Parts: sequence; structure tokens; C-alpha cells
Amino acid sequence: MFSRKRSIDKYRRAHLKRQKIKAQRHRKYMELRRKIHAIESESYPENSFSGIRKFFIIIARFLKIIGIYFKNIGSFISTQFQLGWKKIYMFLVKSRYQFFALCSFIKKDIIQVFNERTSMNTRKKIPSATEGLHVRKKRKKHKKKNNIFSLKNIFLGILTLGLLVLGAFFVWFSTLEIPSVENFENRKISNSTKIYDQTGDILLYDIHEDIRRTVIDFEDINQSAKDAIVAIEDHTFYEHNGVVWRSTFRAVVQTVLSRLGLSNEGVAGGSTLTQQVVKNTLLTRDRDVTRKVKEWVLAYKIEDRLTKDEILEIYLNEAPYGGTIYGIQEASKRFFGIPASELSVAQSAYLAAIPNLPTFYSPYGPNKDLLDQRQQTVLREMQRYGFISDAQYRDALNEQVEFLPEEDGFAKSLHFVQYVRAELEEMYGVDMVQNGGLQVRTTLNYELQQQAETIIREHIEEVEEEYDASNAALVAVEAETGKIIAMVGSRDYNDTEDFDGNFNVAISPRQPGSSFKPFAYATAFEKGYLPESSIFDTETQFNSRCEADDRTSEDGCYSPNNYDFQFKGPMSFRNALAQSRNIPAIKVNHLAGLPEVIEKARNLGITSLTERPSFYGLGLVLGGGEVSLLEMTGAYSVLANEGIKNDIVAIEEVADINGKVIDKFVSNEERVIEQNAARMVNDILADNEARTPLFGAQSFLYFGERDVAGKTGTTNDNRDAWLIGYTPEIAVGVWTGNNDNSPMKRGSSISGKPWRRFMDEVLKEYDGSSFGSYELPDDMSTYPAMLQGNWFGGETVFIDSVSGKLATEFTPEETKVAIPIPDPHTILHWIDKDNPRVLNTSQNDPQYENWEFSVQEYVQQNFAELVGIDFDLPTEYDDVHGPDTVGQPVNFFEIEIEGIEEDIVYDSDTLIEIEVSSPDRRNREVEKVQLFINNAYIGEDTGGPFEFNFFPNELQYFDEENIMRVIMIDEDGERASQEINFSLNLVN
Repeated sequence: MFSRKRSIDKYRRAHLKRQKIKAQRHRKYMELRRKIHAIESESYPENSFSGIRKFFIIIARFLKIIGIYFKNIGSFISTQFQLGWKKIYMFLVKSRYQFFALCSFIKKDIIQVFNERTSMNTRKKIPSATEGLHVRKKRKKHKKKNNIFSLKNIFLGILTLGLLVLGAFFVWFSTLEIPSVENFENRKISNSTKIYDQTGDILLYDIHEDIRRTVIDFEDINQSAKDAIVAIEDHTFYEHNGVVWRSTFRAVVQTVLSRLGLSNEGVAGGSTLTQQVVKNTLLTRDRDVTRKVKEWVLAYKIEDRLTKDEILEIYLNEAPYGGTIYGIQEASKRFFGIPASELSVAQSAYLAAIPNLPTFYSPYGPNKDLLDQRQQTVLREMQRYGFISDAQYRDALNEQVEFLPEEDGFAKSLHFVQYVRAELEEMYGVDMVQNGGLQVRTTLNYELQQQAETIIREHIEEVEEEYDASNAALVAVEAETGKIIAMVGSRDYNDTEDFDGNFNVAISPRQPGSSFKPFAYATAFEKGYLPESSIFDTETQFNSRCEADDRTSEDGCYSPNNYDFQFKGPMSFRNALAQSRNIPAIKVNHLAGLPEVIEKARNLGITSLTERPSFYGLGLVLGGGEVSLLEMTGAYSVLANEGIKNDIVAIEEVADINGKVIDKFVSNEERVIEQNAARMVNDILADNEARTPLFGAQSFLYFGERDVAGKTGTTNDNRDAWLIGYTPEIAVGVWTGNNDNSPMKRGSSISGKPWRRFMDEVLKEYDGSSFGSYELPDDMSTYPAMLQGNWFGGETVFIDSVSGKLATEFTPEETKVAIPIPDPHTILHWIDKDNPRVLNTSQNDPQYENWEFSVQEYVQQNFAELVGIDFDLPTEYDDVHGPDTVGQPVNFFEIEIEGIEEDIVYDSDTLIEIEVSSPDRRNREVEKVQLFINNAYIGEDTGGPFEFNFFPNELQYFDEENIMRVIMIDEDGERASQEINFSLNLVN
């Protein structure tokens, strides 16, 4: 039975076998070339033999060559016979299946017709002869009508159309002006591409400035270098006549399908080495059909005028290897310190891999691993087509190739320049960038760039020995445009003797630590959470499959710690983010949704988080995924721009050699974060008071009245130290660490000083605008309590300060003391994380049990501190105040408080000492005095003199404006209370 799948499988197997035969044929061809080359390269001393002996040796050489040729002819005939037989065999197999399929269809049609005829005979009578004649005439007429669409007519139509197209092609071809090859040496001169700063006045880099090229003879190039470039670029180079039409047709079809969006394989190239030489020497770089046709014609002409070795010599002497390096001789000396004649097979494979994309595959750039992969591809192709043996292939793979350090003494801002150059090559192609005379104006502010380079260099000189930090990077991005105004990729681009200074850390993936946290909070704010919302900072096991009391991170469990190894209990989202608490951040990451946080980061411009969410886990918010400083700074610039993203750009304008602008920066704004959510993050990260417990009131993040937001990040063992800060106009990021990922002796604060120095310079360039204020929802009062900021989850009890008993409806407001009686639970006790605005006590979240366990454990251990009192609540009700006391004075006697004044502002870290007395009662007549601040119980004194002292910043609750209340109880049980307002300076 006919099987299409079996036919396809057999066809594929036959195709692979044909490819194997072709490779075998090419290896035999290469073996023949090597033998001929070995014979031709033999040399003998002139005086070593007589004339007769010399004659016989020449005859022997000739016969040896003839024998090799005949042997190769036999091998060629045998190979062609094998290929022909395979084609015939596949034709017979396909014909066989087609025949069976046709028989099957005919059989089906016969059975169908027979059934129809049988059915008609049973229902209708047989028509008369006259009727039959009429039917036959009608059928015959119909048959003639259908002959118009016969295969013969279709074939003739296609043939006619093809002849017309071919004729039109030759008419058009006759009008083309084909360049002359008479003077091949006078080929075109490449035009220099120049890269400028944002002003267009300062030249950063001239791609053709001081070109280093050493032209050498073909014999001075190692054979492995020749074979490597032929193997990867054009393995049939010595067999074709300039153009391989099969490859050309395949490339045309693939390119057309790609341009039409029918294929994702990209634009294909089908040019031979000869065509590449023609394109680079005699033609323009226009991408059109006319140039391609000229390229074909000239390729044949060049093949007729020059030998294959001469063509390959031209190619190898003009190939680009990045920067100012042209030609294989200069590349060999620059990369390996040896002439091209001494290249090994492994080194030759590297040099063959680079010219395809010299900047992208630069051994000094961030894609060294991709260059290694391409070198291995070159070696495989060399082995496949017989350029090297299996043993040579294995030896080349095992060879450790060392590149000399890069050096470049004339260019400016080289990390940025190389970043721009890679973008240009992607946009216009390597050839256009190398030779097209482009005039490129970038976004770089060279004045700020110079200051940034100086700051980073001096920063490392200061901390290298003390903190074991050997490198740093800095990036500055304009918030409203996405333009890069400064990029420093290392402490010194030219320091390559003992340090990879040319490696651009600014665009290399590193772990961001806590600097990733704002993205999780922004996602949560979009869902409905608020800066005022409450979250518990408690020791928690976050793997729901592990026991809730398991405090390890082993065997798949995950119970991380805070940076200070302490847990602060209930906190607002504001304080948790501003103080960079880890446990609340992980919880917020879960509440926001890990997939949503990753998608938000991608929308912000972070492209390196390509794995599934489960790969990163909840620890992503602590820096579990690798990102680059450039993309992180760009993401923070989106926050600065209130959620509107611009793509990161380094090129302002590109003009051709005549000054005509061919490309110009155009803003492409896109909102990726809700404005109110972005403003919430900005408000928190710029809140100096909220971050004071972590950084102090006068930290490097504090700029007085100027709005500056900032966030630090430190990875495990202090391997990476980040600080990214921003104003509404600009974002600046600084990274400090070691290229080899070794740990330092200090964390994120190490990046504070260079960041502050550069930020001081940047702020001189921009106006001091402020962040916009966020808005709270109008229906916030309907939100669950923890979303509003009330973590208690229980009741608030009021006590009468005079009677010391529970307040009643007759208790005056001025004697009521509010005592919160908490019944705290995890936030998951009250909400569905995906719809937090609505009360939901279903408690079906997989994290609920572990979160709730940690909260209850913390509350049990810290109940008195949370409640703010250390005495039992009364059970009786106020019996001092009743209907008859309404409107009567509250105090039975007078109280005086000394040591504190209402018109003085006290520092929050200054000790305050007060003394309480009564002119109406002697100390021995007073039983005790109680002190409350902001309705929180502070303590009591039972013996005179009645004195209290405290540090305001150690209180459970304190603010700029505070209320102190004193309650005095005499020996008869009579009570009196006194209040006084006092102010604190929270910014020290």
C-alpha cells in the first residue's frame, strides 16, 4: 500500500547518502590537489645529479602526475555512476508508489461509476438509440470544450511566457554597463566611516584611520589558513567557474520568502569567493538585481583572467578582522604574534570565522563564546570536505588558542564606540561600515563621558586593594528619550596586560541583587496593592512542599534571610522596599505573580530573562536572573519617565559619504507601566525618611530638596555591587566587582561614592524637576484592612485613663487611651493575591500555610512589643464617669511635666528626660505614674520622684509631631491626666 511518510523517509535517507558521496568525492579531490602540490613543490640541488638523470626524474614526475590524474578520473566516473544509480533508483521508487496510488484512485473511480450505473439501471429505463446519440453528441461537444485546458496547451503557454521573460531579460542585460576588468589593480578605494559624539564635532573613532594591512604573497600564507576560509565560505571554490547557480537560486528563494514573511531563516547569501572579491573591488554596495547580474558576469570574467590562487590571495589580503586590522598577515600578527605562514589549523579556523562579522565575532568582545562555536564549525567543515584528516581535526579541537591583548591608542570612548559599531554592522552590513564612508552622530555627551571615565578609574584605584574590587562600569540614560549619554565598560579599555580592560561589563549579564526589587513592587501596585499596604517581615519557608518550620534552603527548600539577619514583623510596602527587606520582597513577588514580574521586566527592556518562570523561582527578586547594567539602567529610566519606555539608543543620526541623512533617531514611546504605579515606586525610592534606617539620613542618596530616587543591589558573597539612581530626567547606574566573579570585601555601598560623584556632575546639566505624586483610590476604605495598612486584624480597645477601666459611652474623649488588641494573620488570610481589593478569606493559596505559620510564630514571640503594653487589660468598665459627670472637669488634681517643651524640635536620636509631679499631691501620696506616647504604653514609675527617659527613635511609634500623655493615680485611686505635644527632627 502506498505510504507518503515511507516515501519521504526513503527520500531523506537517499539525500543524506548523496551528500555523503559528494563529501567523499571532494575529499578525493583535495587529496589529489595535495599530491600534485607535493610533487610540484619538490626541489633538488642543481649539482646533485647529471643531465641524463635529471631528464629521467622529469619523466618520472610526469608519469606520476599522469597516473594520479587517471586514478582521479576513475574515481570521478565511479562517483558519478553511484550518484546516477541513486537518482535512477529514487525515480523508480517514486514511480512505483505513484503507480500504486494511481491504480488505487482508478479502482475507486471504477467502483464508484459501477455503483452509479447499477443504481441508475434499477431506477430508470435504458434510453433509446436517439436519446443515446444526443447524449454522445453533447458529451463530445463538452469534451472539445475542455481540450482548451489540456496539459499540452498549459505547457505551450508556460513555454511562451518563459521565452518572453527570457527575451526581455536579454534585452535588459544588453543595456547594462559592465565595469572593465582590464585594470584590476586600480580597484576602488574604501571610504572611511566616522563616529562622533552628540555634537557632531568630536570624532570618537575613525574606522579606517591608520589602517593596518600587510599584503603578502600567496606562498607566504599557511595552507591551513587558505583551506579554512575556503571550507567555511565556498568549499567548491576550486571546482566552479565563478558562480554556483544552485546556491544562488537557493539564496534567492530563501531571501524572497524571508522578505515576504514566509520564512524566519533570514536573508541568505549565495556568493562564491570570486563573487565576494568582485563585489568588494569593482562594484558598489547597492543591493539590487542590477548589481547582482554584474557580479555574475564579472565573476566569470575574473575567473578567466586570474587563477584560483590569485583570487584567493586577493580575498585573504583584504579581509576585515575588526577595528583597523585588514588582511590575514596583520590579523595573524595582531591576534597571535606570528606571521600567517606559521598559523596552526586551530588558529586558521579562528581567522576564517571572524571576517563574516568582525565586530560581533571579535575575540575581545562579549561574544567570545560564539566565536569559539563558529571556529568549531569551521573545523567541522574542513574535516567534512577533506581539508584536514580526522586526527588533525581532533588535535585542532584540543588546541588551546591564546589571543594577544587588544590595544588601541587613538580612539575615544572605545567601549561605547564598539557598541555603536556592532549596531551599525547589524543595520547596514559589515562591508558598508568598513568602506561606505558613513558619518555617524551618536548620543554620547563626551564631556560627561570623560568625567565618568575619570571617576571610575579613580574609584578602582581607591578600593582595589582595600576591598578586593578590580573593576567597575557606569551607564547614564536619558529618561525621556532612552539615549545613552555615557558608557564606561571598565576601569581602562587599554589595560589588557593583566586585566581584561577591553571587556565591556556594561553590556554583559551579571546578577543584579536587590536592584531588581522595584520591578516586582511596580507589578504589585498595578494589581491594586499600595505603598501603605502591610506585609510581614518574618522568617518564612517559601517552598510549599517543605515543612513550615524548616528554616533551611537545602533539598529544594527555600528560606532566605535579610541582609542584617533580623526580622521586623509588620511593615508597610513603602518601608519594606525603601529598606530593601528581602522577605517582604519575595512575598510581594508572589503577590504580583512571578510570570507577570518577568513579563514586566521584559517590557521594561530586559532581554536576558529568557527561561521559564520556574527556572528563576521567587528568588528572582533578590537577583536570581542575570541582566546587564545597560538594560537595568534603561529599565529604571522608564520608572523615571513615569512608565513610558523608549528603546535604548546610541545613534542619533547616520549620513552617507555625501552628507545626506539616511537614518535619524525617532522617538518610539510606549507605556509599559501604569503612571500611578510608576509614581508609587518613585515616591518610595526617593523617600529619604523611609530609607534612613538602612542608609542613614545623610547618605549618598540624599540631595536635599532635589528629588533623587535610588536603589542598591548586592549579590551573594558581595560578588556584584549595584547602585542605580535617577531623577525625572536621567538614570545612572554603577556596577563594581571583578570580571572573574570573585567576591569582594564589601557590598553595594561600595558603588555609592562614584555614583554620587557622577550624579553631582549630571544634575548640573538638567533642571531640578520633581517626581509626580501618586493618588490613592477613592474607595480605599472598602479595601481589606492589610491593604489599607492595618496589620492588626483585630479590635482596638479604649481604656479610661482616670479609672483605669474599660471606657464607656460616658468616658470623655480626652481620657480615652486606645489599646490595639491584635489578631494578626498573613495577608493571604484576607485576600486573593490576584484580586487584592476585595476581601477573600478562602485561604487557598499554596503559600498560605507557610506564611501563616511564620506570622503566628512571630506574634507569639513578640506579642508585648507588637501590642505596646505589658499589663493585663481590665475587665471592668469605667465607674468614674457617668451621666452626671458629662461636661464636668476630668482631672481631680493638677499634673505638671518638666523637661520637655512644645516649641522645641528634638533630634530623634537625643535622649529626652522628663519629671512628673503634682502641686496638689505629695510624692508619697501618689501610687504610680504611667507614660503613653502616641497612645502606646511606655512604662510606669511607682516611687517619687517620678522620672522617665527615652530615645525617640527607639519608640514603637514616632513621627515628626507626637503626643505625650501622663496619667497619675493617687493613694485613694483618684486619677488625673495631662497631655503635651512635642516635635522631632527625623532628618539628622
